[in-house]
Amino acid sequence: MKQFAGAYKHSDVVIMTALSDVVELSLRDIARDIAKRMDTSIRDTLSAIGGTVAGSAAASIAAVTTADVLRSSDLLKAAVKLEDKDNPRPADGLFPVITHPLAIFDLQSSLSTNSWLGINTATSDAAIGNLYRGEIGQIFGTRVCTSTNVQRIVGDDTTISTGNSGYRSMMFAPDSFYVTEISDMTAKTFVKQLGSAGALDPVNQISTVGAKVFFTALAADWGSEQRMMRLIHGSNVT
Repeated sequence: MKQFAGAYKHSDVVIMTALSDVVELSLRDIARDIAKRMDTSIRDTLSAIGGTVAGSAAASIAAVTTADVLRSSDLLKAAVKLEDKDNPRPADGLFPVITHPLAIFDLQSSLSTNSWLGINTATSDAAIGNLYRGEIGQIFGTRVCTSTNVQRIVGDDTTISTGNSGYRSMMFAPDSFYVTEISDMTAKTFVKQLGSAGALDPVNQISTVGAKVFFTALAADWGSEQRMMRLIHGSNVT
């Protein structure tokens, strides 16, 4: 179990002169930072499990270079490899893929006319609210979403050739991983007013705003039962 926390300290001058709600803005910024760190923790947990697909059909993961970009055929290959491991498809029939926004240029520019199914043709206006956050479209039984927090592979990492850089995108089958939390210890916020520190704040100059959550991610890695695929690829856009 891991703890994720953050806090801001504000002086009495800031509190008295601020035109906006200092507490609300602080908690919003802290929540954004904690959420990103939790997301990174999940990606780190999943970074070495599941199957792998080398971008642009490179000879091996270790041989992937910057030029071996993400292509639609890589998504198709990853999807059929998940099905080959007896993974059921999600209820909508589409394996979700998370890749970096810069990889979308490589993916879409390599397609012929009308190969991409955009989200506007895949759903009605009434169902727009059910779209994945960051979703850009669908292809070959996969639903492609973007995230700027996709892990970058740089330099002499064992999964990409020395001197080049790329990305580690991911495709998920149902129940690829689980997240846990301690009962009654979900995200909590803490607001301490001026002077609440007692002798440490003798003239009531300091107020603090903070939040914390206990959380961890568990990979569903049962040896040969692979529930996710890692797509290691380069990018033409840097």
